[in-house]
Parts: sequence; structure tokens; C-alpha cells
Amino acid sequence: MKKNKWDIPKSIVKLNAADQAWWTKDIILISLVILLSSLDAVTLYTVFEAVMYESQIVCLVLTIGCAISLNFIPLVLARFIHYYRYRMNGVKVWMLIALCVVFLLLFFCSFYLRWETRGLSFSGMESSMVDITGQSDSVSSVNADDSEAIAVTILLGILPGITSAINLALGYINDDPVRRKIDRLKQYHYELQAQRDTMMAASMELDQDWEARLNALDQERVGTTIEHILATGEQIKAFARLALAMKLGDAPSMNYITEAKLEDKGGTYHETETNCSGSDSSGNSGRTSELRLFG
Repeated sequence: MKKNKWDIPKSIVKLNAADQAWWTKDIILISLVILLSSLDAVTLYTVFEAVMYESQIVCLVLTIGCAISLNFIPLVLARFIHYYRYRMNGVKVWMLIALCVVFLLLFFCSFYLRWETRGLSFSGMESSMVDITGQSDSVSSVNADDSEAIAVTILLGILPGITSAINLALGYINDDPVRRKIDRLKQYHYELQAQRDTMMAASMELDQDWEARLNALDQERVGTTIEHILATGEQIKAFARLALAMKLGDAPSMNYITEAKLEDKGGTYHETETNCSGSDSSGNSGRTSELRLFG
């Protein structure tokens, strides 16, 4: 996952989580709520399956709905207790009482249903016992009014209440709105700090002498361009001398071109005067003029 520059540093996260128990982490709490709800669903499903004659889908939906309600109402109640303690969101005492009444009605109804159906749960149960001779004899079924049956019924009846109390405690410890708001404000603080650092860096860049820097950059680019133009001119002149020498094709002309090239490399300009005799006036005078033109 991509990390934002305004995320809370790892050192701060470790410092905040130093006194946090492992079972108060969000992933652990979510897993516990799911497991406890599943436990309540199993105990309730045995009762609904025994007394209901509708389809199994209806029985399953009622079981899941009751199990979620028994475990979710304590979480809502824990959040409302924090709201009432911090005087937030206008939570009143009657809201807490209403949630408690709804939960108690649901719990006592499930307990009463479990108590009244204990006969269906324990009737017809038989066990076998092997005697000394190796013969197995059946033992009479367990009576619903026996102490063992009553103890198991009470345990299964109060089990949803126990899981709900655990969810209430976990929700109260972990679902503190003020602490969560502090964590969000810390996140926002680091985000603003990162934005401030970015704006300060941009401001420092704007405070620099951009006019002088741009002028220096322009002069550097102009100098580079002039050097490139001069180098290109030298290449053109060299190609022109080569083409002229190839066109004339005689030794004096090539010597003249070579001398002119050496003078150009030395940084001086020398104008060659040529005195043509009568016999060379028709041939070399034109070449000399042409050479001076290109030289």
C-alpha cells in the first residue's frame, strides 16, 4: 500500500500502542464479536429447531437475527454510555434505560424459551453401560427435571448474557469517541504539518533572486549558442575550402588554401598579393580572385 507523507510516524504509533493490550486491537475485537455471536447462534439454533416447524431458512434467519441483536445491543449501549459521559450527541438517560430494557426483554425471552424447551432437549436421551459379562444394557433416559438437565439448561440460557456482557466491556474499553477523535486530530495534525513544510519550501524558492538567476541562465545559453554557431561556421569554411581545392585541382591553389587555413587558426588575417605575369594572367588571376573570395 502506498504510504502518504502525512501518515503518523511509526515511532509515534508504537508509543501510543505501548500500553494497549493485544485483545483491545480492532481486529481482535471484531473476531471476538463474530465468535461470540456464532456461539449464541449455535445455542439458539438448537432451541428454534426443536420448537419451530417452518423451513430451516426461517429458523436460520431468526437464529442469526437474535444472536446479532444480543451481541450488537451491548456495543451500542457502550457507545451511548460514552456519549452520555462526555455530554455528546444529546444522549439522555432514558435512551440508556431503553436499550437496557430491550436487551433484557430479548435475553429473558431467550432464557425462558430455553427453560421451557428443556424437555425436548433431554427427552429420549439414553446411554449404554457395559456390565462385567460384556453385555451392554441401556440406561433410562435423562429426565428434564433432573439436576443435570437443569444445570445444563441454566448454563445454555445464561450463555448469551455472558457473551453480551463481554461485548459490552470490550465496546466500552475500545469504542471511546474522545480517544478516536484525538487519533483523528493527530492524523490531521501530521497532514497539516506536511503541507506546511511543502509550502515553506515553495516560499523559500520564491524568495530567491530569480531575476539574477534567469539572467545568468540566459547568458549561459547565449554563450553556448554562440559557441555552437562559431563551430558550425568553422565546419562550413573547412568544407568550402575542400570543395574549392577539389574544383581547382592545382598545387598553387591548394597551397593557398592551406596557408589561409593556418592563418585562420593562428587568429590573424593575411591578405595575399599575387603578381601575375603575362603568361599566367589568363589562368591564375581568376583562381586567385576566387580564392580571395572564399578565403
